[in-house]
Amino acid sequence: MARKPRRPAQPIPALPPPAPRLAQKPEPPAATSPAPSPAAPAPKTRAEARLRPLPVTPIPDRKGRDLPSASEAPSGLRPRASLFTPLTVEPVTPRVAPAPPRPAPPPPATTAAPVRIPASTSSTWPGVGEALNLTRGPGGQKRILLSFDGGSSAEVAAEVLDLLRARGVRTTLFLTGAFIRRYPALVKRMAAEGHELGNHTMNHPHFAPGMKRDPKWTRERVQAELLAADAALVDLLGRPMDPYWRAPYGEHTAEIRRWAEELGYRHVGWSEGADTLDWATPKERKLYRSGEAIVARLQQRLNRDGDGLIVLMHLGSGREEGDRPTDGLGAFMDRARREGWTFVSAGTILRDLGKPAWDSQHRLALLNGTLAQAR
Repeated sequence: MARKPRRPAQPIPALPPPAPRLAQKPEPPAATSPAPSPAAPAPKTRAEARLRPLPVTPIPDRKGRDLPSASEAPSGLRPRASLFTPLTVEPVTPRVAPAPPRPAPPPPATTAAPVRIPASTSSTWPGVGEALNLTRGPGGQKRILLSFDGGSSAEVAAEVLDLLRARGVRTTLFLTGAFIRRYPALVKRMAAEGHELGNHTMNHPHFAPGMKRDPKWTRERVQAELLAADAALVDLLGRPMDPYWRAPYGEHTAEIRRWAEELGYRHVGWSEGADTLDWATPKERKLYRSGEAIVARLQQRLNRDGDGLIVLMHLGSGREEGDRPTDGLGAFMDRARREGWTFVSAGTILRDLGKPAWDSQHRLALLNGTLAQAR
């Protein structure tokens, strides 16, 4: 039976009468007999119709409803599928996980994997167990080692390299693995210009505060620190470090030096009183000296007992420009040369003393078996 048309709403006196509405064409009967509809509710006024609550959740089953289906409704009144049509979620076919990539190097220092060193090490290199600590070269040759440490910053590294290259000086630079990873372009330049690259550990830890070994720094952990730094250089340049190392903060013991010698590293320190403290800023009042004062003190030390002197300087500096020792370092080197001094590397001094380190073939043989464990 066709639905009865609704009675027009009563006009509101204050408003003009609405425009007449066209009668709707009766809907054709459905193909199948629909379920009987409930009795139509009593007609309501327009104001009452506005108060009719809207349905919150659509009900797919139209049984007991007087709403036409989407196909039966006029085109302008058809509901949007995105609002009323239930979403169909297709099952996701699980994918086969690809083969895991090669593990990256572990976090440095405290989490480095223990390293097993071959028992035959002591028989392949006479230097193992000597616990050498090089702090001065031989006398009578007027030779000086200007060595530089690269820990975590490089504010004056490019300037230092410029000074050395302009004078044809090749020296020894002790680098941490963190420095190598942070400044790869500088490290490549150092190697290309012929400088020795010594090991300064991976993260510059305190091995032996007060020159007494911290118990947590076992043989395995100390060696892992050294090998992790070596691995960083192998990753960058394809070759290991030169066989020299310098303990961070100058903290080491004979035991720690022997552990490093098992890997083929000779320890290179610095001469007494030859730490320039060039890293100290005016905030460190007890340690701070101006850049000009540092260079002047170097000159005095050279005049007094400079033969074989090993000087410690740094590639990083928190000082402001105009207060860095590098500002006067070139003039110091030029004067020293005029007076007959020669600037050499750590390798040259060790050979002069008859204390050579492992040759590259021996060190590579050891590193090939241990670098993978340090990564």
